[in-house]
Amino acid sequence: MGRFPCLFALETDKLCKVSDRHSPLDWKWSWRRSIRSGVEDQQMCELASAIDHVTYVDSRDKWVCSSLSNELFYVNEFRNLMDRDSTVRWPTHWCKVVPPNINFFLWCALLNRLPDKCSLFEKGAIQDISCPSCTNFGEELQHIFFECYVASQVWSFISSWLDMVLPIWQSVDDL
Repeated sequence: MGRFPCLFALETDKLCKVSDRHSPLDWKWSWRRSIRSGVEDQQMCELASAIDHVTYVDSRDKWVCSSLSNELFYVNEFRNLMDRDSTVRWPTHWCKVVPPNINFFLWCALLNRLPDKCSLFEKGAIQDISCPSCTNFGEELQHIFFECYVASQVWSFISSWLDMVLPIWQSVDDL
């Protein structure tokens, strides 16, 4: 329907399969009328070209991942494949002692996908980017977590609560 809307409009059986209409030797259309316009003719040529070398099998569709060993898609195996990819950082192994919502929050922060004021300003959603705590700087991820005096106080409180000295982090990656 999406790629060949004129041909789809001509078809009387909207639920038919391509294999019902095409065999290696000819086409078996069930159209309400014959092709009349240049657009319909063009879409017919594109369709014929697109399925010229298609082989039909009588089985259910399935997801196949050619990067995996047996071509079947399993989340765990794909995650392991992502972890082995050294070109991109994929934080897929989360800390088990941290609640899932915190893991997800940190993952979003690592990908720089938190809706801070600077990113919302770039999207045209807001006009004021100043930090609501100190009003001296723009509210961006780096400032929220590490530069704002409120962040310093929070890290200090956490440090005393845990009764340990926390390292000084410069980025979410360090954290």
